[in-house]
Amino acid sequence: MPSIKITAVAAPQNTTAVMGDEEELDLSEAMFKTIQHFVPKFFTALSRIPDPRDPTRTVYPIQEFFLVGILAFMLKTRSRRNIKYRLGTPKFIRNMQNVGGVLYPQEPFPDTLLHGDTLNKLVNRIPVKYSQELRNLILRTLIRSRCLEKWRILSSYAVVIDGTGAINYHNRHCLTAQRNRPTFTH
Repeated sequence: MPSIKITAVAAPQNTTAVMGDEEELDLSEAMFKTIQHFVPKFFTALSRIPDPRDPTRTVYPIQEFFLVGILAFMLKTRSRRNIKYRLGTPKFIRNMQNVGGVLYPQEPFPDTLLHGDTLNKLVNRIPVKYSQELRNLILRTLIRSRCLEKWRILSSYAVVIDGTGAINYHNRHCLTAQRNRPTFTH
């Protein structure tokens, strides 16, 4: 991956000395270098996702949507509305333009940040199979390169599924159900 010079990200979770030496990285730069190191085909896989939008009305490249979505999750923005407030700073936008200029020079990133609702609408229009292919690419690459080897349990990988909140009821169905407006859960 070519060298990317990124100024400090606007979010409060800046990391320093991530590499163990004197080199200082902010969180976005550390994320891009980590992805490139462990899953080098990730960014090219992002560019292969078909864009369902009208090309004449498209402002933001589809790759920027996914990168902002990943960063919003990692930086714990908590809501789509906070994408604008926590990530919409000039430093963050410059960082995204630098990263986009290196990874996707044919599609420059604009000098404004997309809105969280726009991100949600696009993600809802993209077929789930493309997200599953990205997930499979990441897992397959990590397993084949033996990056997850030290976390095996009895020589097998453990899979954890969070099923909390998977079943919700609109009416109280038993005495132990907790009221979680507007539904009841266990």
